[in-house]
Amino acid sequence: METAHESNLPLPPEVVTLICSILPKPDLLRLRLATHQLHDAATPFAFRAFHLRAYGTVVTDFTCIATSAHLRSYVKEITIDTNIGPGCEYASDEWYEFPSGFFNALPSLRYFSKLTNLHLRFSEYCGDNSREFQYAWIEEDWSFRYRILDTVSHCLVGMWTRAKQVEIDERANLPYFEARYQDDDPEFVSECAEHLQELTISNLADYHDPILDSSKAWQQLLRLPHLHDLKLLVTTEHHRSQNQMHFPQERHEFFQKLPSTWLSPSLGDHLRTLSLYYTEYWGWFPRMRLYEIGTLLQLKVLALGHFVFTDKRQTNWIATTGKRNGGGGLEEL
Repeated sequence: METAHESNLPLPPEVVTLICSILPKPDLLRLRLATHQLHDAATPFAFRAFHLRAYGTVVTDFTCIATSAHLRSYVKEITIDTNIGPGCEYASDEWYEFPSGFFNALPSLRYFSKLTNLHLRFSEYCGDNSREFQYAWIEEDWSFRYRILDTVSHCLVGMWTRAKQVEIDERANLPYFEARYQDDDPEFVSECAEHLQELTISNLADYHDPILDSSKAWQQLLRLPHLHDLKLLVTTEHHRSQNQMHFPQERHEFFQKLPSTWLSPSLGDHLRTLSLYYTEYWGWFPRMRLYEIGTLLQLKVLALGHFVFTDKRQTNWIATTGKRNGGGGLEEL
């Protein structure tokens, strides 16, 4: 009966595929239950993008898709969001449930070797809880963020092992984290996500982390050959209870070392889109010398949010970027 229904479907396969490409995910999931033909057409689009949140049943869905050799091959884009839900008010000294399940699921990222786009979203509130004068408890402090960034990098470059994860957690030393380690999968050959093209980090802390900087996995991630788009939206220390910004010394070191860490020459050789945004004005204070990034010969799009130009060398640097991108210079600024 189903075969007869499939044969009478009044649309050619290419039209069915085109329709599936514009349908929302809930409709695609329902469409998979209709016929074999619709199932095959809808599945690649239904699982193309996944949003990993730190609350709800999404964590379980993520690990299930990761361990399915059939489904994970369709996943091209993943968003990792640390927010634990709409009921949490960050940096307010209110109750906060540490997302241990979310942290324990992150190593499953290593299964998605076909990934092309990765987006990381942190809380806008960052800071160091070890300061002598701290106005409010920062849920996503330096250690919290390091654990995520180093775990993600080990997964993406094919260097993740259970032993490596234990080392990362020992360095992070998160007091409320209840670790449950995944075993090394003997039937799974870890691969590098060499097709990764875009990396976006929202609310990156303006803190130079020497531990992350020394991570071989993180260094290798920034050298992936097809990583063409890098978007960093940087936040600074802000306390809700005081309703004001704080400007610790760490941010000066962060921007001073940005050209040699996040924007290393190995990344700049093939970068085509670079977006750097900061919640405050930057470029003059804290100081950031664009020309120290080097020549981004392939760059086509440059976005600098809240940047303050301080001297002619900054504008001269912009004029020299994108000389080998096929258009003779920047296409969008």
